[in-house]
Amino acid sequence: MIGKHDPRHTDLDKLSPKQMGQLVSKHIYISFNSKTGVSVNSRISETTVSHAGLYWNVECSCHPTQWCTKHCYARHGHFATWDKDEIDDLSNQQTKYLVNSILFNHYANAPQTEVDREADSLVGRAMQLGFNNVRWNGGGDLSRGAVRLINSVAARYPNFRIWGFSRRSDLLNELVPSPNVLFTVSLDPTTPPLGGLHGDSLFDLVKAAISHGGRMAYATEVPNDSLIPELDAYIKDLSKGAARLDTIFGEHMGPRHTVVGHPRECPATQGKNDVGCQSCQWCFMSESQRRAKNVTTPREAFLLHKV
Repeated sequence: MIGKHDPRHTDLDKLSPKQMGQLVSKHIYISFNSKTGVSVNSRISETTVSHAGLYWNVECSCHPTQWCTKHCYARHGHFATWDKDEIDDLSNQQTKYLVNSILFNHYANAPQTEVDREADSLVGRAMQLGFNNVRWNGGGDLSRGAVRLINSVAARYPNFRIWGFSRRSDLLNELVPSPNVLFTVSLDPTTPPLGGLHGDSLFDLVKAAISHGGRMAYATEVPNDSLIPELDAYIKDLSKGAARLDTIFGEHMGPRHTVVGHPRECPATQGKNDVGCQSCQWCFMSESQRRAKNVTTPREAFLLHKV
């Protein structure tokens, strides 16, 4: 009985007792650590997994560029290695991403009342952990089910912030613009037409960024990357000043950390143990908060919250 899975909650009931024991009331898994805070992650590439003769074709959420495929920390090491195709052989983390992807597929077409219940659960669990924000796509990218869930959280909890990163211009355009939804649009040296053929185009990503405050990020493994000022100027010109490079990320994969040497470089990607998203908050501060606190770079934001 090999075929494409029917993305419903009943799929979860077909998991083994071992994997079912890891589920929390069949809700979206949230990841947590004190530095990053609460994160929602999903499957990053397509695969087929099986259990007891049942097969799932798991769709990917990412539209990766060549650079992302090679350098993304979520594609290497124990974080996301899918070297097994039997569910019982997957690690806890791999299973959680699988479950989230199945549930997001379900929420793409589920009744709104069900999506709203999941929104309530997600916010409630994050608040119990002491956080008024959740990072989306620590691993993975947006999906239509995720977009519906984010829109529900934004509307129902205006004081709760959803922030994250995406390369999916199509799905960013489906997010309802809201003051408590802060997405940064990701670029790298191989974003088409900069140097590659795969992934969403720079033009489409800039258009999507404009709808969400104009924040864009650039990731590189090259110290003092000469493309940064050229790209920043091009984005500002293309968007008529409505978008800009807001954050620069050095490659950070395992013990390897690239120090780019740019004023807007993320301090958390430089391998320093005292820096994390929750001790910086640059990526989920509103523009009015940045102005009120007089911070213009991630480093200034970190130093402000460190005091």
